[in-house]
Amino acid sequence: MIKPSPKNQDGKLYQDLPDKASFVLVRRKGKIHGCFIQNNKLMRLTTDNENGRMEGTICIAKVMDIVPNINAAFLRVYGERKCFIKLDDLQNGHNLSRPGKNFAQGDNVLVEIMKEPSKGKEASATCNIRLEGKFCVASFGSGNILYSHKITSERRDALKQELSNAGFIPQNGIQIIIRTEADNTSVTADEITKEADVLGTQLMEFLEKAKHRSDYSVIRGVTPKYLEFIRSISKKKDIILDKILTDDKAIFEEAKQYLAEQLPEMAEKLHFYEDCLVPLNVLYGLEGKLSEALSDKVWLKCGGFLYIEPTQALTVIDVNSGKYDKKSEREETYFQVNMEAAEEIATQIFVRNLTGIIVVDFINMAQKEHKDKLLKALTEFLQKDDNPCKVLGFTRLGLVEITRKKTDKTIYEQILV
Repeated sequence: MIKPSPKNQDGKLYQDLPDKASFVLVRRKGKIHGCFIQNNKLMRLTTDNENGRMEGTICIAKVMDIVPNINAAFLRVYGERKCFIKLDDLQNGHNLSRPGKNFAQGDNVLVEIMKEPSKGKEASATCNIRLEGKFCVASFGSGNILYSHKITSERRDALKQELSNAGFIPQNGIQIIIRTEADNTSVTADEITKEADVLGTQLMEFLEKAKHRSDYSVIRGVTPKYLEFIRSISKKKDIILDKILTDDKAIFEEAKQYLAEQLPEMAEKLHFYEDCLVPLNVLYGLEGKLSEALSDKVWLKCGGFLYIEPTQALTVIDVNSGKYDKKSEREETYFQVNMEAAEEIATQIFVRNLTGIIVVDFINMAQKEHKDKLLKALTEFLQKDDNPCKVLGFTRLGLVEITRKKTDKTIYEQILV
């Protein structure tokens, strides 16, 4: 149990060393926020709904409506939630109510939730349930063995021969896809077959359970994002996670059980915060940090600032010199502001979870050397994140293009929707 003294109300508790960080878990407005804070600054944010995360959940859904003219069907899943599914996908699924028959209104089907609801759209589901391992992926199918197109032809031929010599045949009704990781020649056929058998067996067990479960049952739940984040951060050598704090008993118990089973080396970092005078969100100034993360204006230490404007098609970031007043040549001034802005832009992309096309309007510089150094620094800053991100360089108009894969909602959707 953590009980700080009143002098720590400035939110700098546990921030005594620059490379140490705290992960603060709070319940706020029907959501659970995981705030990764380093140097008293919000660096990452995870958000889970109180009623659970949908994406990745495998469950029994009921067909509520079939709309052939848009090739779609609408399902109802646990918690009275609605889902969208393509009609072709549905008809390839397992009809739990009338095995072997085409689906009709009222039938039950085993699905996996692929996307959370967002921007007024329903969640989306699929009958093509996939279980991923390190070397292969198992899904319902015709018993074929497929290979990632990134595996070289020589390696693919060698794997086919090795698997044939081992007598490996996927279980009836299971399709196996060999992943790119198997391109490494050190990966043996025995490793692949063992993993494929485990995944295939697990997938068939899900289907068997579904045949005997009631409407809307959850066959496999999903680990909350904040627990997945703890797992991911535990693997990073350049970040020291010093404390995991929460003032919510239910969150504490869930995290305690997960860490004990999955990450015992992290269990001692978890603490239950209890202080009736200084709430945890006040101690860390979380409301202010979340407000800053939603603001369209971000100040730089040098006196310059960023202006961030998300649109439907892309996100625009404008760099301004602002109050920067060091006495130096204009070109050098612009270079220094841009270099500081590059690091802050990377941080803001991570915190706000900006994805898709991102266009940055840096302050114009004349020297090619400065432009090259800026692009190199920006690329290095963006590589600190696990989410694939590419810096495409300057356009003919002098703008820098960035693309980042969408893996989750933006901070605006997480907090405001």
